[in-house]
Amino acid sequence: MTRTTPRLPHESDDIFLTDGGTETWLMYKRGFELPEFSAFHLLNDPRSAAALREYYTAFANVAVKLGTAFIFDSLTYRASRDWGALLGYSTQSLAEMNHKCFELYRECAAEAGLAAENTVVSGCIGPKGDAYKTNQDLTAEIAKAYHAEQIDTFKAAGADIVTALTLNTTSEAIGIARASAEADIPLFRWRKRRSAPLRFACF
Repeated sequence: MTRTTPRLPHESDDIFLTDGGTETWLMYKRGFELPEFSAFHLLNDPRSAAALREYYTAFANVAVKLGTAFIFDSLTYRASRDWGALLGYSTQSLAEMNHKCFELYRECAAEAGLAAENTVVSGCIGPKGDAYKTNQDLTAEIAKAYHAEQIDTFKAAGADIVTALTLNTTSEAIGIARASAEADIPLFRWRKRRSAPLRFACF
């Protein structure tokens, strides 16, 4: 019987393919500017949106060829309330952009013929503040309340897992973990093991 839900990294010993760094590719391979390092914002422009579709579909094609699952790690690293406000997004319009990202990945998976069981959509979360400036005043409770808003949006958009990147305080990590648990969506933890996701360099 064909599965309609994906196998997840923490449930399997299989190899999972991921992309090689979207923002790096956008800036240094395609020459796009990322205001506030916000890749999701580029979906508003037809030219950069087409480039992103090409980028993700290419990786999905590799996954189909190799018979592996592919983790679509979302463009939403900076699509949280504080960062979105810097670009003029309201709470509603920011939620719409998060949904738009997830719609793109499902379209790319369908275009590549990637099976549902091999299509993993990850909601990517970045830090509340600057990743290079430690925010010691950010408690786990504040972090949970802040990130829960985006995690709930991920849940509504159909994310399979949550990935948190470049956190520099334990309290923020704890807050995100608690918000993910409350939303009943797995928080993906990178670790060295045989089933660790396979990363490719940018092409």
